Amino acid sequence: MTLLTLREVAARLGCCSETVRRRAKAGDIEYVQPPGCRIYVPEHAVADYVERHTWPARESRPGSAACLASPTGTSETAATSFRRGLRIARRLNDV
Repeated sequence: MTLLTLREVAARLGCCSETVRRRAKAGDIEYVQPPGCRIYVPEHAVADYVERHTWPARESRPGSAACLASPTGTSETAATSFRRGLRIARRLNDV
């Protein structure tokens, strides 16, 4: 079992180490903390967290005509709205 520091997990998730600490203390990410030591996260716990917090591929959902017309399967407006919603959801979860 490979153990990662909070900083290493944060680099993999693209967030700061304090966010990882809060998620771990909230029970979202499994962690190990030997008495008087730092918090460590098993590598498999990071993969589990990402799997639980990733939405299914866009192709599995029905799309509008604008989405179907674009080569990527999403219209630029839909993709922008989706990213904005993700940012808002992350802020709400981190509060």
